[in-house]
Amino acid sequence: MNIQESIRRILREELETTPTKEKGEKMGTGDWALPYKNPMALIQKSPDDWDGLEGDDNGRLKFKEMKYGVRAGVKNLKNTYFSKGIGNTTLIDLFKKYAPSGHGANNPSNYADFVANKIGVKVTDKLSWDKYGKKISRSIINFETGIPIGGSKNKVNGVTEDEFETGYTLVNS
Repeated sequence: MNIQESIRRILREELETTPTKEKGEKMGTGDWALPYKNPMALIQKSPDDWDGLEGDDNGRLKFKEMKYGVRAGVKNLKNTYFSKGIGNTTLIDLFKKYAPSGHGANNPSNYADFVANKIGVKVTDKLSWDKYGKKISRSIINFETGIPIGGSKNKVNGVTEDEFETGYTLVNS
């Protein structure tokens, strides 16, 4: 494959926004997380009554605006994995619960390594929400979508800084 063909292939992949695939074909979270405005790939078989929720696709939550998807993902992360008795936690412990093996193609060790490298800690360091919550949330979005926040010029293919900041701020409102 020459460079021009590679560029065309990459551009085709970037422009694809539909979360559906051919029958029987498995979807990665990046295939549905952004079109569903759910960048942390929050799945709930019986969805909570999230602000901005428009429905779900077999538990994959769909939001009307990206800020609501960011808010839901961050709020879920904070309340479920940091506030309920876990307090200070390690990334390896977090991702064993947040993205357990056997749930799709999850690999908690790879997930923890990715986030640790992004935020500059070890997977075994104890982390508090107040100090690391925002950095962990940003890294999860990067991991799930394959695009760092603000890293895409095409708004369809990523989460903007403003969408992230607005959604993150809504967690405490």
